Amino acid sequence: MKRLFSSISYKLRTVIPKFEEKLKEIPKEDVNFTLKCLVSHILSKDFSSIKNLEDEQLDSKQLEHLERLVECRLARIPIQYIIKEWDFYSLKLKMVPSVFIPRPETEKLVSMILEENNVKERSFLEIGSGSGAISVSLLKNLLNFKGVAIERNKLAAELTLENAKALNVEDRLTVLNEKLSQDSLKGFVDKFEKFDFIVSNPPYIPSRQVFQLQPEIVLYENMNALNGGPDGLDVIKLILELSSSLLKPNGKLWLEVDSTHPPMIEEIIKNQYENRLIFEGVHKDFTGIDRFVEIKRN
Repeated sequence: MKRLFSSISYKLRTVIPKFEEKLKEIPKEDVNFTLKCLVSHILSKDFSSIKNLEDEQLDSKQLEHLERLVECRLARIPIQYIIKEWDFYSLKLKMVPSVFIPRPETEKLVSMILEENNVKERSFLEIGSGSGAISVSLLKNLLNFKGVAIERNKLAAELTLENAKALNVEDRLTVLNEKLSQDSLKGFVDKFEKFDFIVSNPPYIPSRQVFQLQPEIVLYENMNALNGGPDGLDVIKLILELSSSLLKPNGKLWLEVDSTHPPMIEEIIKNQYENRLIFEGVHKDFTGIDRFVEIKRN
């Protein structure tokens, strides 16, 4: 592997321009952010503690390590998989390829649920837990929560449990490596008690759009966590059916969806679940896009 620097310096300011130049090859890359993530990882520092990247010092082995990590990023490996962790809702979660990487907009979903359910004990079901970001954040922030997380991918289910254990909430979370499907719906209804709320960030990207996503996603993330079928609603329809049976009266379903989905979901509820589910409303993410739907059990 060709080195990006020819001589060793302990001050990053002498070598950082060479790394920056390389990383600029990635379209729309926030070069400074990437380098701060990598350097803070190598130094075992909090990201926020690095004020001036150029003033940081690395020894020769650490510089070689940085070079390897930059090469990984140039191969379009997501930064979360490179450093093997990521912050979500002020929590540090372990990340592993190819488990779905939690996005910042999902933090808004967690906030909305916490704001509404912060008084008495609440039980919840998360469908498709991925790394466990939603379930673990809910449990960590409110001690009166207890939950069940189901996840079809074995590696992701194991990671959900690992993150729950690392943050000391595993005693209030049951993790099941199971798949929600038309055939499994009745089994889930028979297995569980009713829940106060159900939450999911399901696969919702229409199939035709999946392979138009960034290389980081297409090459490294699990497509099953993204591909929602022809209209993006395959899994969402299953969740609606399950919620109509598993929610307590006045219980809520919270979904993260594509911006085109809210009117389609409202129409499905009107036509198929008029006496069981009520479409409560749509909420925007931090960019102002319709991203979350709130549905109530009648």
